[in-house]
Amino acid sequence: MKKLLSLFALCLIIIACEGPPLPSHEMSPMLGIYSQLPVNPDFEQNIKLGNVQIAKNAEHKGAPVKVAQFTEALQQALLGANFAARSQMSPKYTLDAMLLDLDIPSFTFSMDVTAKARYQLKRADTNQVVLDEVIMLSSHVPYSIFSDANFRMRSAATKAIQENITHLIRLLASKPTTH
Repeated sequence: MKKLLSLFALCLIIIACEGPPLPSHEMSPMLGIYSQLPVNPDFEQNIKLGNVQIAKNAEHKGAPVKVAQFTEALQQALLGANFAARSQMSPKYTLDAMLLDLDIPSFTFSMDVTAKARYQLKRADTNQVVLDEVIMLSSHVPYSIFSDANFRMRSAATKAIQENITHLIRLLASKPTTH
């Protein structure tokens, strides 16, 4: 009985430990996506990243997303799509982002994680909202890929955020420029 209690206590300690933050380069869209995007001349080199936040619902000890990594992933995506304003330029738009929720199941063999984020694109000169979008996408990582539950969880969380950011970039690329 003591061994069982010791094992249970050890499991609780491991679950309570926070792992390293999810890497930003794995949250950014895959490089091949950028060649598939239509050119949107209104956004080309005209978007500055504004306020980036992580909501309390998106904080998870096993797959922590930090503001710095989420910001870097968004910046890499904007640069890859040629939307990021260059330092010497005055951008027309500001993009605010908030990771609202990262739904990670407590226990499962196959891992399904959902990332929900809100993106607001505003005109830099008037603060007029041009795009206000809540994107919720998920990722599935089967048991057969990673037998380690922690790797499955981190991989699914990273992929869910990557899909979310990829959808945002596709949305911006296809957005009509009549605003």
